[in-house]
Amino acid sequence: MTPSIMLFGLGEVGAWILEYLARSPGVDSIIVADVRGDWGRYRTDLAAIGATISGHSKAFSFHEVDLQDVDRTARVLEEVRPGVIINTTTLLSPRLVPQGLGSASLGIQLPLHLTLISRLMKALRQSGVSAPVVNVSSADVVNPTLWARGYRIACGAGNCEHVAYQIIRMISQRESVPLSEVKLYFVAGGSAFLHNGPRKLPFYLKVMVSGNDVTNRYDPVPLIEEAITTRFFQVGKAAQLFSTPAASAAKNALAILNDANTFMPVNAPLGLVGDYPARLGAKGAELALPDDLSKKEAAIIGSAALKWFGIEAIHDDGTVAYTDEAHGLARDRLGYDCKELHPGDEESRAKELLQALKGLAD
Repeated sequence: MTPSIMLFGLGEVGAWILEYLARSPGVDSIIVADVRGDWGRYRTDLAAIGATISGHSKAFSFHEVDLQDVDRTARVLEEVRPGVIINTTTLLSPRLVPQGLGSASLGIQLPLHLTLISRLMKALRQSGVSAPVVNVSSADVVNPTLWARGYRIACGAGNCEHVAYQIIRMISQRESVPLSEVKLYFVAGGSAFLHNGPRKLPFYLKVMVSGNDVTNRYDPVPLIEEAITTRFFQVGKAAQLFSTPAASAAKNALAILNDANTFMPVNAPLGLVGDYPARLGAKGAELALPDDLSKKEAAIIGSAALKWFGIEAIHDDGTVAYTDEAHGLARDRLGYDCKELHPGDEESRAKELLQALKGLAD
């Protein structure tokens, strides 16, 4: 079977992912799906032409798909049978959510990001296709929630992967060694860590160069803070941060498709909150922690981010319980009263939340 990756969603990140895949070896067929037919065909054609210009011979196809229609989505999946799926869909980009919700914003937004991928996972199960899924849409909270509900998302993308790879670049330059000689063990709380930094949230960092532990040569806090600053250069009103999450998603999908099992920083693997060292292959993710850090200890570091998202806990049945502060903020600021998000309620809650956000924007 031709190695194929199917991309759902052609927004700001999805369009970057498509261009990366178009120019990457290791995938011969790229299948694109979006609810916007004309836009999707246009972007797919552009990527195909760009691939040809770059000397790549790949098959490109586009399918107009509304993930709200589970039966149709399942039929398309059964027809194309992708090797790996990348999801970037959401009902509303986090960058379009009005300000004023503080650090709890991502947790409050969860129904907006959970609704479409929940339907995608239902369609995937219905189709009988066993393709692993890389979810880019708010993976720090979406992936653990879906994992608890029985949907085994392989991993996320972006977030502290950006920080990890920037640290690898910095160490490579300072130690005058090739990038391949730097091995980084880094555990942190995903996007919450990006926005709050190493002085507010826990982390684990070990730096290996040519097989030697050189961690004690560096002060980890300023090292991490320097890496974080590269993500938030402002142009106009918004940070221009779409290319590295897209590069991360393409990297993760290609590693799974080609059964690479390469050691790398990975966002939200195995239903965990945050970022971890792992290996990605055909069976999904496998943690690759150092000897002095257990999986339980690593998960505690990552899960410390939940409170910053306004989430008290993600229960074993997939129910998301909000902190009192986040619940009160959403109720008082938006008129959106949700103390717990139960499985199956995300669509109705998303409609309620969209209406509340519209009122806030107005």
